[in-house]
Amino acid sequence: MIWNKQSRYEDETFVSYVSEEINSVCSEASHVMSKDCRREIARTISDFLRMEHPVPNIATEYIILLVARALWAVGDEQAARRLIASKSSELDFSMLYTDVVFTSDISLSLWRMILSSRTVRPFPLTGTKNGGIWVIDMQCAVTRAEDRLELTLFRVVNVVLEEIAALWDHARGNGILGLRRVNDMASAMLKCPRKSGKTKAMSAEIQKHCVDKLQSLGKERGWKKIQYVISFDL
Repeated sequence: MIWNKQSRYEDETFVSYVSEEINSVCSEASHVMSKDCRREIARTISDFLRMEHPVPNIATEYIILLVARALWAVGDEQAARRLIASKSSELDFSMLYTDVVFTSDISLSLWRMILSSRTVRPFPLTGTKNGGIWVIDMQCAVTRAEDRLELTLFRVVNVVLEEIAALWDHARGNGILGLRRVNDMASAMLKCPRKSGKTKAMSAEIQKHCVDKLQSLGKERGWKKIQYVISFDL
């Protein structure tokens, strides 16, 4: 489902929709928040979307994550977990999104990277026990032709990894980073065939660069482990 901001966000319809989602996972006897508080949370989410997202439409999955994040922020983590679990089938929602919701320092750009640009996605059928698998689509990460220069590509990788590092904080670095369409980017950068030796060597260099960057981030963030880095290219 896609919500149209022009007709929904500024009226009570959207606020009522969000309130119903909150009420569905909060019991009537909840000591965490009153019904008035729940509606105020819904109104705050509506205001946030109006101010921070200058686009006409917002996907329902994004809204659900914002609601879960708000529930977690006011101290009702169990309600946030129930909300995500209740939407897993309806929205084809990965439970890895709990890592997004419960990250202490998540940035607005990471929200957009995961749910708007599709640059970073959870790998299907992975849970959070071992940190899960998050996949970077290199084609989405580097969108303009002039960006396909070696130096710029590595800078883009650095920026993306710095943004998504928070996704592994809960698991203390345990997990896997997947790279998709990295061969395509290496081929475009070198102007070589996709399966050439030079392209494969550059792809391996990009993969190693990711490992080195994650090791550096791990030291900064106090991770216990460093993610495996794998390529999803055939």
